[in-house]
Amino acid sequence: MTKFLRKYQKFLLVIFASGLMVVFVAPQAITQYGKGMGKRTELYIGERAINTLDIQQAAREREAIGNFLVGTRLYDPRVVSIVTGENAMHWILLKHSASKGGYVGEAGDGQSWIQELGQAFAARFESEFAASGTEDLDTEMVLQSSIAQIETIRQQAAASSRLNLDQFDLALAHARGVTRMMQSYFSAPRLSQPAAIAQAKFQLDEINLEYVFIPGDRVFEGEIEESQLQTHFAQFQDVEPGEGEFGIGYVRPARVKFEAITLERNAIRDAIPITGREMVNEYHSNPDKYITEFDESLSDEELTAARQVEYDKARAALREARAQELVEEAAAQARRLVLPTLDRGPDGLVKLSADTGLGGPSLEQ
Repeated sequence: MTKFLRKYQKFLLVIFASGLMVVFVAPQAITQYGKGMGKRTELYIGERAINTLDIQQAAREREAIGNFLVGTRLYDPRVVSIVTGENAMHWILLKHSASKGGYVGEAGDGQSWIQELGQAFAARFESEFAASGTEDLDTEMVLQSSIAQIETIRQQAAASSRLNLDQFDLALAHARGVTRMMQSYFSAPRLSQPAAIAQAKFQLDEINLEYVFIPGDRVFEGEIEESQLQTHFAQFQDVEPGEGEFGIGYVRPARVKFEAITLERNAIRDAIPITGREMVNEYHSNPDKYITEFDESLSDEELTAARQVEYDKARAALREARAQELVEEAAAQARRLVLPTLDRGPDGLVKLSADTGLGGPSLEQ
């Protein structure tokens, strides 16, 4: 081994020196390469170039805003996803549009939003507290506590996305600007040109008429005979109202004669007599349903009263069951007596006679 090292000493020194050079130079080269990649332009918004670092920063902002707004429990995650966009590129476009429209303030606008969120957080807590029936509540203390909680969520959201607080406040100001832009868009009155023309025509078109209304009894004298009524009806009996001469018509829409009978379940139930023997048999036939293990310390009077409650349950259950049987039987009898008398077509619909009478026995019968 020693002879091998002496023989190839220079060759091994060259390899070792080359390895050291790679070890010291490679990290710097990778770092320089990464910086160069970060400055690569991904897109243009107008004349502004957006590079990879901008997109990475936008992704961190979007993540931080989402964590913050959802963490306050004042915004639904679906609403937050609309405000922050579908991805980092979308968020950049939303920020640009809001800024161009004048909806975005400085970082202080984001800080003031935190104060407003704290007030909303406190108001919700107060309403929940009031719903519990407790009135002793220090509203100022609740407000300060709520703002402190919102501040804690702010710091956690910024730290988790590797943003300092100034960067986070500026991102939050952009998010607030995006919400203003969306609200102004959704609430702005928009009217298409055809709709505007139609609305203007409706409002501006007018017709001026001069008329004298003369009721029929002012120009008709004498009595109307039955034959005149028959002739008049025969003339307009097949005409739709408003379509014939003078708008007279007597065609009526299709109608159905409907008959119904009401079964008062509660009245039937309350009228059913239950004997003592029936109640006792029901009670002992279903011990798991009615019988309860009572405390041995109960007095005879208390035990009797408790047992009476169980008897009443058994009596009520019997009445319910028999009422259900009677209602079902009544419905079955009605179907058995009435349905066979109806003239049904192939489509299952009932054909009515000329006088719209159904025929057969009435439901009451």
